[in-house]
Amino acid sequence: MIRLFRSGNPYTILLLVIYTLLIKAIFIFHPSLPQTHAADGFLFNVLEDRLTGIFHDRAGWFVLLTMALLFTQAITLNRIVRETRLLPRATYLPAMSYLLITTFFRPWNVFSAALIVNTLMLAALPLMIALYNKDSAKESVFNIGFIIGVAALVYFPAIIFLLLIWAVLVISRPFRPAEWILAVLGMACPFYIVGAYLFLTGRISLFLKIPFAGLSYPKLPQEYFALSAMALILVLFIFSLYKIQQGYFKTLIQVRKAWVILLAYCVVAVIASFINKAFSINMWIMSMVPFAAFLANAFWNMKRNFIASSVHICLFGFALAVQLFTA
Repeated sequence: MIRLFRSGNPYTILLLVIYTLLIKAIFIFHPSLPQTHAADGFLFNVLEDRLTGIFHDRAGWFVLLTMALLFTQAITLNRIVRETRLLPRATYLPAMSYLLITTFFRPWNVFSAALIVNTLMLAALPLMIALYNKDSAKESVFNIGFIIGVAALVYFPAIIFLLLIWAVLVISRPFRPAEWILAVLGMACPFYIVGAYLFLTGRISLFLKIPFAGLSYPKLPQEYFALSAMALILVLFIFSLYKIQQGYFKTLIQVRKAWVILLAYCVVAVIASFINKAFSINMWIMSMVPFAAFLANAFWNMKRNFIASSVHICLFGFALAVQLFTA
C-alpha cells in the first residue's frame, strides 16, 4: 500500500478516501458529540452552538464534519509539502501519514476547537514558508498574526503560536523590529474586532470570559496500543531528522528553512500542551501537522519497500487495535 501512496497520481486521492473510511471506521460508526474544554475560545463556543442548533445533537453529522475536516487538512498538508518541494517528487505520503497518526486517540477524531486550529495553522504555514522569498514581508507577517489571533479565539492555547511567528522571522528574515511588532498587531486585531462587535451589541460580558492561561503537566493516557504507536512514530521522527541532516546541504535553501520551520512548529505545538490549567489529550493534535510531514519523509527515505510496508502495517494494526479495544 505504501507503494501506491508514493505515487503522485491524482487518482490516488480516491484510494485516500477509502483509506480514511477503513482506518477510522469505528469512529464513524460509533460517533461522539463535540468535546468541550475549559480552554475553548469564544468563537468555538459560538460555532458549536450554531452547529448544535442545526444538527440537533445528532452525533453522526458531527462525525461527518470531523472526517471532512481531517481529510481536507490531510490534502492541504500534502499540497504544501508538494509545492515547497520538501520531498523529491509528488506523493500522497503526507496525507496518508496525517490520517494515520490522527487515529491513535478518539478525542482526535471528535469535533473540537484544537481540530479547527489545525485548519487555521495549515492556512498560515505556506505564508510562513514563503517569507524567505519576500522583499517586503509586512503584509504576510500581519496576515499570519491575524490567523493566529483567530486561532486563539477558537482555542486559547493557540496564542503560543506567536512564538512560532517570531521563530520563523529569525529563521527566514534579517531582524526588522517592524515585522515583529506587526505580528503582535496582527494577532491582536481579531480580539479588537470581536471585542468591538460585542461591545456595540451590549454583549461584552461574553468577551470577558476568555480562558485564563495556566500550566498543566501532560498525563500519558493508559492506552497502551496508542502509546506503542506513538513510540514507534517518535523513532520514525528521529530517523526522518537524521535523513534530513544527511542531505541538508544538498537541498535548496528554501527547503532547508522549511524543514527548520516545521521543526519549530513541532516544538511550539508541544509547548502549547502545557498552556492550560487542565490537560487534555486533544491538545496534542495541534502537533500532528508537522509530525505528519516528518513521518512522510521517513517513509520516503525507506529505500526497501518491504521495510516501509512492514512499518505501515504495524502502525495500521495499532490504529485498528486502538479502535477495537480502547474506543
